[in-house]
Amino acid sequence: MIRHIGQARLVFWIVSVLFVIGLDIYLYIYYPKEVGPEIFTGVLIAVVTIAPFLYRRIVDVPILRIEVPGENVIRKPILATLDLPQACKCSVQQQSQQSQQMFFLCICQCTTSQQPAIICNCPRKLIIQQPQQQAQQPPQQQVQQQQQAPQEVGYLRLRVRNLGLAAARDCVFQVRIAEWPSNCPANCHAPSDEYVDWQDVTWADGLPSIMIRPNDVRYANIAIMPLDANRQACFSITQWHCANQCGPIIAWVAKHAVFDPRLGCAARLQDGLVPGEYRIDAQVTCRNGQTKESMKLIISQDWNVTDITTA
Repeated sequence: MIRHIGQARLVFWIVSVLFVIGLDIYLYIYYPKEVGPEIFTGVLIAVVTIAPFLYRRIVDVPILRIEVPGENVIRKPILATLDLPQACKCSVQQQSQQSQQMFFLCICQCTTSQQPAIICNCPRKLIIQQPQQQAQQPPQQQVQQQQQAPQEVGYLRLRVRNLGLAAARDCVFQVRIAEWPSNCPANCHAPSDEYVDWQDVTWADGLPSIMIRPNDVRYANIAIMPLDANRQACFSITQWHCANQCGPIIAWVAKHAVFDPRLGCAARLQDGLVPGEYRIDAQVTCRNGQTKESMKLIISQDWNVTDITTA
């Protein structure tokens, strides 16, 4: 039983070529008057000319398929990271119960050296407690130490499988929001209207583009959600123009800019996802292949409910 689409196409191509050649020989032998040497030779030349072209177009191509990983595969891994911007992290643990001095800071570094650091509003107060015995320690060093605390982040992923006989080269994964949650008014979308066009998201290994070899499986990040110890979304931005209509932003489309430790999600409100049900289009675009699939994306405060399924 042939379960590989690329192998099935190869078998079909071989059988088709042999059938045409065999039919040409049969007609030349048993019907010499109707099929003379000129026709016999012409058919063979046509087969030799067309067969390689059909092979390159039908057989020697990647056959990509976007899939939702099954229950036996971790499609929603939770990873601890040190690279998530401080503005996107959850509340931190207290270092000391004896301290009475507190700092409320949220520093977002800019992308260019010409611009100063931006002191922005934290979605949740970042509490850095200073013990009395460390009162002389510079605040900058305290912030640097606090930023080393790992943050758990949930990743919502899709799987891409190559069922062809050729490698798919320079593949990027893209998403497009086709339908926003029903609680968001038409003029108040999260993400913003820029998502009517395709947007690149990250592969699981963080590369912007990858190669998918035959019979290989690769994973792409679709959304990320900072989590607390109870697997609940602990990060939210309510200070934005659609918070009252759509609710707070609790997750993020996994674009490359969101993973930038200098700016990150706090600087990309248009990448935010509010609670609700979305319909998205997902596609893989490669130098030598493409595929597209419609999906249903569910964003919930509870990470166990947040999921992605086929539409």
